[in-house]
Amino acid sequence: MRVLLPLVLMVLGGCATGPWPRIETVGARSALTVPWVELSAGKDTRPVVVMGVVHVAEPAFFAEVRDATQRCSLVLVEGVTPKGSAFEAPLARYERALEELAEALGLVAQHRVLEPRSWWRNADISEDDFARDVDIDAVTAAMRSDTALLRAEASLDAARARFVRGLVAAPSDDGFLIETRNTAALRALPTDGVGRIGLVYGAHHVPDLVARLEARGYSVTRTKWIPVMTYAESSSALR
Repeated sequence: MRVLLPLVLMVLGGCATGPWPRIETVGARSALTVPWVELSAGKDTRPVVVMGVVHVAEPAFFAEVRDATQRCSLVLVEGVTPKGSAFEAPLARYERALEELAEALGLVAQHRVLEPRSWWRNADISEDDFARDVDIDAVTAAMRSDTALLRAEASLDAARARFVRGLVAAPSDDGFLIETRNTAALRALPTDGVGRIGLVYGAHHVPDLVARLEARGYSVTRTKWIPVMTYAESSSALR
């Protein structure tokens, strides 16, 4: 089975080298982990932490995101804002499919548990710009097809293992999903003010975001790997 799900990480590529999401194994259990990268450009520039996320995860992951954003004075988040009816917009239909995927994996969807706060700012492109390059309804249909296949797995562990392998597979190059949207994110990055800035974006955006910040004079001071979901590997999960 090929798990498509390109919008789960809002990925499909990027030209920068790591850090990418990865699988870590301890004993009989494995975990999908994502990079959180802290950067600084000196005492006169606000520090930045790029927090890679996956849009379906265990509740503990989103709790960690909430805790981390509490330590930021400004948080820039991805999110293509739907237009028209909140129920009928293509992105709203996509979110409902995302909830079905989360249920199939015993997880929760980000938009259900990670509520924006007063110091959060949307930093993304418009739905019109997004729809010019991405057929959201086609992506939603593919997601539902993949979700049905994941539900057919013998266990949640097997379903998660297959899903994770799809997410960490080598991505193709897609300048729109990564580079165009990262440009929108960094355009919103302020040059004044005080306090740490958080960038909360799909995990496969992280390498390109970090590379662009380094080109602006930032240096990586720390990289942490945050567990998104865990599962037990088994012979059925490795089919």
